[in-house]
Amino acid sequence: MTWEAVGALAELVGAAAVVVSLVYLAAQIRQSSRISGATAFLGIIDGNNEHFRFMFAPDNAELMAKGLRGFSSLSPTERMGFESLLAGLLNQVEASFITLRAQMMSEETMENWGWWLQTRLLCYQGARDWWEEARSGYD
Repeated sequence: MTWEAVGALAELVGAAAVVVSLVYLAAQIRQSSRISGATAFLGIIDGNNEHFRFMFAPDNAELMAKGLRGFSSLSPTERMGFESLLAGLLNQVEASFITLRAQMMSEETMENWGWWLQTRLLCYQGARDWWEEARSGYD
């Protein structure tokens, strides 16, 4: 075997090693992206769970029920509390949209959010009335 043949073989082995390294790197990046997406999703779920526990804690559950029945019937102090509870929930929804735009959450998850908001919150007149007043702050 001549030195030229040895050199050509070494270049071939080197090129193969680069290709293998690139394939490995691509696999690692895909795995890292999946882990980041799962972490973001779990963070949102944890935030939602924490907010729901707060919203429906004994001190707030009565206010939520009263506000959902009729936003206009709340006293100024109750309005502030109700608005705070719903704004906290919408912060979670906004975090979900940001996570979706970063492609770390699925469209299906966002559709589920929409379904939940429609069937569990916006089905109440008080929530719809609150949203009409608050909507401009979320554009």
